Amino acid sequence: MKKDIKKLHTKKGFTLVEIMVSVAIFTIVVTAGMSALTNMLHAYKVAQSEKKAADSLNYVLENMTREIRLGYNYFEGDEIGSIAFDSGNTSGQVNSGSTRVTDGPLIGFDSSNNRGYMIYYLENGVFLRRHFDPVSGTIKDEALTDITQVSIDEGRVTIMNTASDDLKQPLVWIQLMATNPGSLNRTRIIQTLVSQRGLDVQN
Repeated sequence: MKKDIKKLHTKKGFTLVEIMVSVAIFTIVVTAGMSALTNMLHAYKVAQSEKKAADSLNYVLENMTREIRLGYNYFEGDEIGSIAFDSGNTSGQVNSGSTRVTDGPLIGFDSSNNRGYMIYYLENGVFLRRHFDPVSGTIKDEALTDITQVSIDEGRVTIMNTASDDLKQPLVWIQLMATNPGSLNRTRIIQTLVSQRGLDVQN
């Protein structure tokens, strides 16, 4: 009987200090794991935001490139004027120059296949396209970007070789400065050079 009682008393358990140390170690491990998971989720959201912004900018450039390449009679922003911007009327003249805008018309031109006059412009960080149909007499505005995905803060268009006797194809150099509205607010500048597909003598 005494031996059994002695064995019972000699069995060791966890002391309070050991339990406290174990809980502390467990807490550190869990905290580190949660921090790593939070960082991974944040990085994923940033990557998704960057991808949406890049996709929006690629869509804008592809759209502009296609239309400008097939268009003619280019006007940079300063030459479009309020009349052309409001009603789609043009003087039929071409212009060589550069314009830089944060709001307003960026470039205008006659679109292919007699589809009327087309204007690309900026308004409150959104990139838009205005199409004037001379047949129906209607004006259609279409937003090409979403302000929640990307903000187009500034645009620059440089038009070159528009004289019909210079034996050079018209070139349009487009630069856009955009900001990712995500947590990084990263600013990026994208640019492209577009050559008119048709012969310069059309102008």
